[in-house]
Amino acid sequence: MLRLANRMRFEFRAEYAERAVYVMSGHVEIGGERVAPHAFASLGDTGRTVYVDALEPSVLALFAGDPIGERTLWWNFVARDAARIDAAKARWAAGGFPPVLGDDERMPLPAD
Repeated sequence: MLRLANRMRFEFRAEYAERAVYVMSGHVEIGGERVAPHAFASLGDTGRTVYVDALEPSVLALFAGDPIGERTLWWNFVARDAARIDAAKARWAAGGFPPVLGDDERMPLPAD
């Protein structure tokens, strides 16, 4: 978590290939684009330092890392290969995931 005072600038260096900012509160400007509260800004693989300018006191979550490779996405499941997705489907259909606290409704598995 990063707290920026009004008009403060953060230098998000290009140490990692993938970087992003989630604005928890306040307003910031990234590369000339305004980013509102509760918005997620992906900085992509620019290979250069990106500046985050606080337009007012702001709280940010920063994300950075190296690429994790290709992923398969199906409904709520993400995995490296289709076999793991198929296993998750079977587990969901069998009721193998714990319920979400405070939510009594169970979503049915979508049709393929």
